Amino acid sequence: MIRKRYRTATLVAVGALLVPLAACGNVDQETAEAPTLPAGLTDVGVGAWSGLLGVDLADQDPTVPQVQVKLAQAPYWDHSTEKIGIDKGWFGDAGITVMPQPSGEILDMDQIAPGLLSGQIDVGTMVPQIWASSLDQGVTARVFTSRDIFMGHAFLASPRMQAKSVEQLMAEGMSWNDALTTAMAQLKGQTVYVTDEASPRSFRKVALESAGMSDADFTSNVLDDTTMQQLAISGRADFVAPASGPNIVTLISKGWVPIVSTRDIVEHGDAEQLLTVIVNTGLAAEQKWLQANPETAIRLAGVQYRILDFKQADPAGAAAIQIPFINSIAGTSFTAADATTLDERIDPFYTFDQQAEFFEDTASPIYWSKPIDATIASLKADGLITGDHQASDVSWADATWLTLKGLRDKATTEIEGLEAAGSLSEKSATQLQQAKAFLAARNYLDAYRFANAAQLNK
Repeated sequence: MIRKRYRTATLVAVGALLVPLAACGNVDQETAEAPTLPAGLTDVGVGAWSGLLGVDLADQDPTVPQVQVKLAQAPYWDHSTEKIGIDKGWFGDAGITVMPQPSGEILDMDQIAPGLLSGQIDVGTMVPQIWASSLDQGVTARVFTSRDIFMGHAFLASPRMQAKSVEQLMAEGMSWNDALTTAMAQLKGQTVYVTDEASPRSFRKVALESAGMSDADFTSNVLDDTTMQQLAISGRADFVAPASGPNIVTLISKGWVPIVSTRDIVEHGDAEQLLTVIVNTGLAAEQKWLQANPETAIRLAGVQYRILDFKQADPAGAAAIQIPFINSIAGTSFTAADATTLDERIDPFYTFDQQAEFFEDTASPIYWSKPIDATIASLKADGLITGDHQASDVSWADATWLTLKGLRDKATTEIEGLEAAGSLSEKSATQLQQAKAFLAARNYLDAYRFANAAQLNK
C-alpha cells in the first residue's frame, strides 16, 4: 500500500499540526528588524530578497563558500526529490553539505515546522497553505521555492464498469463541455464512495456543477480513504472519489479509470473554482535563517531547479534514485509506473522556465498567490482567522524565482560579452568556463559572480 499523502489546503486549516508553526503571541513580521547588506555589495535581490542578497562586483577571485545545511525531507513523493540532488552530487557543486549525512533528516509534515522553529533543521519541505490558519498568531517561516502542483483529486470508475474518462472522450473528438457532461453522467444512479474531507469535497462540487449535476444524482457513501481503497481493490465498489493522490495512483495502476480529475478541470475548465484545492510544495525555512543565509538559500533553490530539469529530461533516471529512497523511508511500494502516474497526472513538477506561469502570468489560475489567497479567504469566511493577510506572509517563492531570473539574465549578458570579446587572459577564460558551468547548473548567483570576475580579469 502506498503511504497516504498529506492533506491539502483547508484540510489542515486547524488542528495540532498548526500549533507549533508560530511563535508564542502575536508576531508582527513587518516590524521585525531585517539584516542589511554590508558596505560594498551590490543588491541583486528582488522583493523579499532585496537588501539581503548582494554581490561584490570588485571581487576578482570569487569562491563558492562551503556550508552545512540541516535539511529535512518528508516521506512523500513530492517532498523527497532532494535525494536526487544528494546522490548526483549537485548540492556539493553548490558548496552545500546536507546534514545529517547521507540524506538529511526524515520528518513527517507535522514535524517540519517545529523542527524549523527549534533549530533542529535549517530547511525543510512544506506546503504554504498549511500555515495559513496560523497567520493571526504570526508565521515565522517562509516557503521560498516552488516545485509542483498537487492536482490529484478524481472520480474513479472500476475497470469492470468500462467507463470512459474525459480525456478519452476528448481524444475521440468531443469538446470539453460535452466530454465532461458525458463522463460525469456515468455516475447517475450509481453508488459512489467519497470522503468527507474539505478539499476533495470542493473538487466534487465543482466537477458536478460544471456537468450540470449534484450529489443528488447518485448515492454517496462516506468512508475514509483506507476503507474505500480496500472496497475498491476487493471489487466491492464501482465508483470512488478518494482524498489522497497515492490512493488514486494505486487504483489507476489496477486499471481504475479517472473519469475526471482536478488536472482535467485546471487544463480545460474553470480552474478559478478550484483554487483552494490546488497546492504546491517547496523548501521552507525560518525567516531569520533566510535573512542570515540568503546566498545559501538562493543556491539551494538553484539545486532544486537542477533536480527538476533532470526529472523532466530523464524521468526514468530520476525515478530510479527516488523510488528506493521513498520506499525505504515511507514503507511504500512505489513502482516505475506509479512514479509516471504521479509525475504526469497527480503531482506534476514544473521546471524553472515553466514556472514563469507561476510568477509572471498574473492571468493564470496557478499564479503563485492565487491559491494561497483563496485559502486565506476561505479560512476567513469560516471564521478560522480574522486578520488581513496575504500570500507573502507564508511564501517568498515569487521573490526567489524573480531573483534567480534576474541573476540568470545578468550572468548571460556577461557571458555573451566575454565570448564576443575574443581573446581573454588565462584566468578570465577559466572563470568564464566556471560561470558557464554554474549557469547550466541553475546556480545563477555564482554564474554572475564568476562572469563578473572574468570581466574584471579579461
